[in-house]
Amino acid sequence: MTHDLFNHLETLRNASFREITVIVAADLGINFEWTANTVPTGNEARAEQRAQLIIDQWEETVEMQPEPREPVTPLEKLLRERHEICELILDIREGRLADEDE
Repeated sequence: MTHDLFNHLETLRNASFREITVIVAADLGINFEWTANTVPTGNEARAEQRAQLIIDQWEETVEMQPEPREPVTPLEKLLRERHEICELILDIREGRLADEDE
């Protein structure tokens, strides 16, 4: 079951990255619609890089604050959700979240 949960969380993490990238693209004035076959190029790749930078900055901020502020914008809410997903993935990888049946 942990393996299934891990795969599900990885899927959610990837989906959250796509959602964040679409928001960042819109903020940059780029029309970016993600499909299963999307290979970002040009402006889309720039939006993807900017999204990763924003995610990294959010993670650093969360790590430094004992009590991070509540997210206000839709982007901040997605960043918090992604952070929580990543924390669960880390818990599984480090064995802190295991099946009760194992």
